[in-house]
Amino acid sequence: MIAPTPKRYVFMDVGQGDAALSQSGSHIYLVDTGPEGGIVRKIGEYLGRRKYLDVVFISHYDKDHSGGALEIAKRYEIGALVFPSADGKTYPDTTSMPYELFEAMNIARARGTRVTAVTSGTKIDFGEEQLEILSPDIRMKLKGDNDNSIVIFAIAKPKRILFAADISQKAEEKLMRKYGKLLRADILKVAHHGAKSSTGDRLLKYVRPELAIISVGKNFYGHPAKETLQRLILAGAKIRRTDYEGDIQLEK
Repeated sequence: MIAPTPKRYVFMDVGQGDAALSQSGSHIYLVDTGPEGGIVRKIGEYLGRRKYLDVVFISHYDKDHSGGALEIAKRYEIGALVFPSADGKTYPDTTSMPYELFEAMNIARARGTRVTAVTSGTKIDFGEEQLEILSPDIRMKLKGDNDNSIVIFAIAKPKRILFAADISQKAEEKLMRKYGKLLRADILKVAHHGAKSSTGDRLLKYVRPELAIISVGKNFYGHPAKETLQRLILAGAKIRRTDYEGDIQLEK
């Protein structure tokens, strides 16, 4: 008898960084790769012998989100490698791309991976799960990699999850003006490891998350900030942290 394929999110403990794995039936995607070192072993704990990922999203170029991409490109076949497009083009900007990420992109492309860059409005249908890209959006006229990160809204009924990458409250305001109550989600992947400058009160009033996931490790930035934790508590969200729990698994 064949065991059923897990349907879950795994927010992996990659230290001070982000990496979240989603399994829906036979479809698997990864949101960010964490820093360099250990991500292949982490993925292997959940995928076993499977060596194919449908989509790998690189929310932005910071190494705590993209540093494991080269490791993955060498060990896994990837259907699509997806980057943010702050200028509206469908191919990623390589001028500011770290060398290791550029090499990962070239290795993946040589193996048949589709390399693309996305903006708001892009939708991906995995059958049992639907994704919509909320940002970046060239019309929002935001500056910097963090505020032009890929923000993903995922629906795996009955759950709705917002992957907020590293956006600041300035970008949050732009999203609220555009999407309003459509931002309502059960689960919030807290932006920028719980930084003080992200996850504002106003955003939390729109999202109203029941659960807030903070992907964080030992750091010198004060992440997660006390102010952010307090805002989440006052919003009624249950807080879970990878630095306290290790990998956090959620069934869909």
